[in-house]
Amino acid sequence: NIDMFWLRGESRITQVQQIDFLKKFYQSGLSISERTETIMRRMMVIDRNESYTISGKTGWSISDTINNGWFVGYVEKEENTWFFATNIEPNPEFDMDSFSMIRKELTYKALEKLKVINPQITAKQAQPLAKNTIQSRIPTPAGYSRTNESAHSFQTYLRSLPVKPPNSKVKYYNGDTKYGDVYEAVVDLPIGDEDLHQCADAVMRLRAEYLWMNKDFDKIHFNFTNGHKVEYSEWMQGNRMNIKGNKTWWTTQAEPSNNYDDFWEYMELIFMYAGTASLEKELKSIPIDEADIGDVLIKGGFPGHAVIIVDKATKGDIGESIYLLAQSYMPAQEIQILKNYSHPDIRPWYRFGEGQIYTPEWEFSSDDLKRFPE
Repeated sequence: NIDMFWLRGESRITQVQQIDFLKKFYQSGLSISERTETIMRRMMVIDRNESYTISGKTGWSISDTINNGWFVGYVEKEENTWFFATNIEPNPEFDMDSFSMIRKELTYKALEKLKVINPQITAKQAQPLAKNTIQSRIPTPAGYSRTNESAHSFQTYLRSLPVKPPNSKVKYYNGDTKYGDVYEAVVDLPIGDEDLHQCADAVMRLRAEYLWMNKDFDKIHFNFTNGHKVEYSEWMQGNRMNIKGNKTWWTTQAEPSNNYDDFWEYMELIFMYAGTASLEKELKSIPIDEADIGDVLIKGGFPGHAVIIVDKATKGDIGESIYLLAQSYMPAQEIQILKNYSHPDIRPWYRFGEGQIYTPEWEFSSDDLKRFPE
């Protein structure tokens, strides 16, 4: 079992082996591409402040009713780098509702005890939350609170997307700068060097990347504009798409493989032959008063446009919900959190209602709200 072999039996990995692996990764000693390594480094950042940066990855498995939790990573400071690997198995009486956080909390306490990090700095933080995410960068308006979401949900993934430092400018695929007072923040994800990461592409990329990170490979599939369903599970097996006019079919052209470079090659094929017209047909319509993180405002066409909800907050006393929207655009460009000029009292958050929804570069209708089917 590729998901479990390293967790149990004779092949079970130890904390020391985890640290050896982390050191090789940190020193660029693994047989992975520079691009994959760069993406991994960005995705692993958990906590950053003026004194240190903590990067890491959590893991959680259940085997024969036994829970096993990991938190591995490294702490970078100006004078040195420290590596850590925490592995815990709770006893049967343990409150499992807190298990997802206890791995990090114990590690932070150990790092504080060893004087690797400063407890006075971490005490200022409500939780070990990166300083460069949508959630930490953009506060809610007065009286509003972010919705509670499951730790491993698509909703949490989206609001936890990394963002570039304040006042950063959106870059096009060719390195040019996008000017104009359109965006509040810039999502810190690479987009490749082809003109292939436009509006619907960014939406599909975020959904697929979340599924790929969670190993839900069978759920990664999109339709070409000709209606052909293109499954990543086929791509993993070495099959590739043949395209002749409007006809498309699979043939085996490569060895089975599933690393991030394989995934990105698949996504660039999707970017090339899918778009708002095809994606709109794949999504299901949702009433505007049921809008949630991960839903998409989309108008199919040539061109059309799509933006995705990346965060949500509510005002308890009146039950009103507000939203943050993100987009890419034409030509291919970095994902950006949109400004809102329609509701000055809550900007950059958006308030939805029946009728028109105005974003800086497109006008949608409340009927344009769609959701990825489960």
